[in-house]
Amino acid sequence: MCNKPYYSGQTATQGIKTLFGSRVFSYPKSPYVIRDVLEITTKPGDIVLDFFAGSGTTAAVAHKMNRQWITVEQMDYVETITLERMKKVIGKKIQKEGTLLEEIEYDTGGISESVAWKGSGDFVYCELMQYNEVYMDKIQAAQSSKELVELWRDIAENSFLNWYVNPEIPEDAVNDFIAIGEGENGVSKQKKLLVELLDKNQLYVNLSEIDDEEFGISAGDKELNEEFYGQDPDEGLELRDEFVAELQQTIADVEAGGKTIPAEKVAEKLGLNW
Repeated sequence: MCNKPYYSGQTATQGIKTLFGSRVFSYPKSPYVIRDVLEITTKPGDIVLDFFAGSGTTAAVAHKMNRQWITVEQMDYVETITLERMKKVIGKKIQKEGTLLEEIEYDTGGISESVAWKGSGDFVYCELMQYNEVYMDKIQAAQSSKELVELWRDIAENSFLNWYVNPEIPEDAVNDFIAIGEGENGVSKQKKLLVELLDKNQLYVNLSEIDDEEFGISAGDKELNEEFYGQDPDEGLELRDEFVAELQQTIADVEAGGKTIPAEKVAEKLGLNW
């Protein structure tokens, strides 16, 4: 299986070039590898989860193979590469000159021919609501020491600081901060200091804070989150705890008996379809 030439990274890279017109992503996965893995491990309608979306190969292949998919990416290229790739997979309606009917223009590369892909479908794209990440972006965008001094005051008043940071800003500390900015690579050093003030565990708004008026979460966003996580935000946590308890009991049963349990039996104990 691993000797198939179209499993190579070169094949995947060429596919990306064809789709975007240039090499916009390094070392993408081969769609043929993903296709064969999904053929072995899943069936149409199954959910494919990929926490490292990258260029979107797994999502694209899963979509073309009639699998549901959830994919996650933390890098900014998700907007220009991953998202745009999935739009191309689904396709868009166009009307060519001299024709009466519209047709779909879609991604014909990768596994499209082997699965008779003709475009279609849809997906929902969401981003986590920013909290401290807003200030991370502002720090990176700042161009001068003066901007960073004002940003420091904003951070001290409105962000979620690390526990060891004093939210009060003594005037002598401001003077020291300005002096740093006047030195070699001063702005860069100031940015590093401001980043250290922020609690990195609070880069995004937690689901538990959805009703906090401070964040001004819209009714539409609340409705979307309720549909995604369940009507009660705590319901998902309860289901998780039940699942973990069942899984721990299954592991204990295996260890106590000194033997393995078939996957089908594990699925049955956890109430899963297999």
